[in-house]
Amino acid sequence: MEAYAGEHLNDNYIRFFFKGGGADRERRPRRVELINRILRGLGFYSKIAEDIIDAIITKDTQQNLREKLVILGKLTVLTKQMDVLMEDDEAVGRYLEEFLREAAFPLGESRN
Repeated sequence: MEAYAGEHLNDNYIRFFFKGGGADRERRPRRVELINRILRGLGFYSKIAEDIIDAIITKDTQQNLREKLVILGKLTVLTKQMDVLMEDDEAVGRYLEEFLREAAFPLGESRN
């Protein structure tokens, strides 16, 4: 993760890069899907290639980026070994709802 959140909107960004996992090839993409859905809900633009996510958000306010960084910290902790738990495709939806309920504001809700 790399970020800058200053007073000048045009300079502000967060870049989130994720790769890998310890589980088999069937489970890793599910964790990537979960992370990607959360990132997109937070307003990130993302690219996925196999089990790699490269996401960025730019030109957001300092306060919004700080809030998103807190959420990304929680996301990082939550998903560290989560690929092992992703036993089926429905797991993505279950863990997404759990994350939103416990760690973040609802996706799409403005925090201005």
